[in-house]
Amino acid sequence: SYGRNKTIVPDTIIIHYTAGPSGDATVRLFSAKNAKLSAHLVAHEDGRMTQMLPFNKKGYHAGRSSYGGRTSFNGFSIGIEISNPGYLQKNPKGSGYVTWWEKRKAKPKPVDASVIFEGKHRNKVTTLTRWHTYPQVQIEAVKKTCKAIFDAYDIKFILGHEEIAPGRKTDPGPAFPLDAMRDEIFKKEPMTMSEILAQAVTPKNVVQSGIVTAKMNFRAEASLESAKLTDPIPKGTKVGVVKEEKEWINISRKVEGWILKTDVEHDNNDDEGDGFVVVDKLVMRVKPDEKAATVMNPLKKLDKLYINDQNEDWLNVEAHISGWLMKKYIKFV
Repeated sequence: SYGRNKTIVPDTIIIHYTAGPSGDATVRLFSAKNAKLSAHLVAHEDGRMTQMLPFNKKGYHAGRSSYGGRTSFNGFSIGIEISNPGYLQKNPKGSGYVTWWEKRKAKPKPVDASVIFEGKHRNKVTTLTRWHTYPQVQIEAVKKTCKAIFDAYDIKFILGHEEIAPGRKTDPGPAFPLDAMRDEIFKKEPMTMSEILAQAVTPKNVVQSGIVTAKMNFRAEASLESAKLTDPIPKGTKVGVVKEEKEWINISRKVEGWILKTDVEHDNNDDEGDGFVVVDKLVMRVKPDEKAATVMNPLKKLDKLYINDQNEDWLNVEAHISGWLMKKYIKFV
């Protein structure tokens, strides 16, 4: 699996769902030569466990993450991927609820009503309410495995992907008894969501920070004649300076908007991004509507994106766009 040669000292377990059809399919995915993601364990539907990485080797499952004042959880966590379809959606061509991959078919097959769990997500920004249940044998296998890892390592936290990337990720979701499992293993109350520090990850290449003192155009090159990349940057916006060129500075600006799921390649796992553009030009919109206004110039193929939220066929994403501002309108801090 990807990342096997980088050693870590784990103190956290991260629980995921695969959002896929089977544990065997996930094992094949992680085993592929071109895979850019990995986890330590895959929990199959029947309770089997497949170990993909040694526990002291770095996996790529947590991605951009933050909890309790720490970031980049791949560097000190063991990832457990539980085979589970995740959230369910209304059947667009009939009755019942379907998985995301069935929804794309000409004749989607609804899941049986007995495997539908209805419940609100711990993250308020996630409005989804229908989830696929976890078999009890699988829950018990995950619990037994977490207890064994807890006994063998100095484990301080057992967290859901949804807790280290709230809003951006939804797994393992309300159908998995994460809180009860933590209470049983730690014999104490887990940290509450109010204790999570929602931190913005500062790019490593930022050399200086500043505040925009006037409404400014964000340009592709260090020139007043250069193309405008997005709407003007408002006065008071905080920016991170990447480099300087005469009277111009280069910054990386975070731009948020909605795109169609079919325009990006993505899955529930993480490398350092969540997906990338697979069409030649991708338009980001202000709301999940093909007639909505655009946010910026089109993204290009292979541009990296981060997923914030999901809405039926749409994804709310953010992209980090590099561009230029005039230095005289920046107050450095």
